[in-house]
Amino acid sequence: MFAPFILRSRRRGITPSDILADLALWFRGDNGLKTGGARQFTSANTEYFSIADDAVFDLGTGDFLLNVFVYLDTSGVQHTISSKYEDENNYWKLEVTSGDKLHFIAVASGSTVVEVTGTTSLSTGQYYGVALAVDRNATANTKFYVDGVAEVSGTPTVGATSLDNSGSFYLGVDLI
Repeated sequence: MFAPFILRSRRRGITPSDILADLALWFRGDNGLKTGGARQFTSANTEYFSIADDAVFDLGTGDFLLNVFVYLDTSGVQHTISSKYEDENNYWKLEVTSGDKLHFIAVASGSTVVEVTGTTSLSTGQYYGVALAVDRNATANTKFYVDGVAEVSGTPTVGATSLDNSGSFYLGVDLI
């Protein structure tokens, strides 16, 4: 369903070598699976990635960016892209809904801190460059970008609530 996933936060010093390390992590040369090492997650298999709790995947209290390439081979079903899940009261999740729209939700201490749904209906058979950007210093500060074009539904604003949790990070599996 998608290719590399990159998480970036302004609260950490990011260098070009950090970005290259991220690309190396997801493009390991598993060329036998998908072109360029990308993975495909479908309803026909149960493959997924998981990494034990690591602070690099915490969204904290600062600005953050989630960036991924999305390719749907099936429409009309929910596809989880990534998540960090501690329990039903502490998690975040980036997904494509059964209506083929992007959706992000973050819950901390049982309260929904941010929830936003994109406006573009994603089609099958096409790669999309997708980003979720959160600038906590601005009003209506949560936006999806699809192929570089900003879109947002409503006026989602994220306050200073920490989005950290002690759960594992997942790619390609819905635990929520």
